[in-house]
Amino acid sequence: DDSNAPWTAEFCEGLGAESALLRGASIYVEGSFPAVCFEQTRCIVRGAFLGPPPGLAAGARADLLARKLEKADRIEGWPDNYDRSVAKVTLASGKQKFAYVYHRTGRFDRAACVRLADGDWLSRKRA
Repeated sequence: DDSNAPWTAEFCEGLGAESALLRGASIYVEGSFPAVCFEQTRCIVRGAFLGPPPGLAAGARADLLARKLEKADRIEGWPDNYDRSVAKVTLASGKQKFAYVYHRTGRFDRAACVRLADGDWLSRKRA
C-alpha cells in the first residue's frame, strides 16, 4: 500500500510480510481504489501476504489474526464494499498459503475500469 493512510502502519504492526501472487484474478482501477476480481484468466495479482511472525504461540497467533481480520474488515468496508474469500497464494519463497482476499467480483463494471496488466496496484498511473 502506498496510500500513506493513517491505518497502514498500525495495521501492519506485528505482522510479517512476503511478496505473493494470486493466480486467476485481475486488478482494476475503480475510481481511486483497487478492485480485485476473480476471473477465468491467466492473469495474476501481485501483493503481499501478511501473517503472524514465525514462532508465535498458537493462542497468541489466533488472537492476533482475529484482531487483524476485524480491523481489515473495517478498513475494506466488508461486507458493503468488498467481498472476502479465502484463496491460495504463492509466496516469493515458492510456498503456497491460504489468504483472505478482499475482492469486488461481480460488484463493478470491469469494462468501464482500467485493468492493470502487470497485476500490481503500485504500478498504476496516478493523477
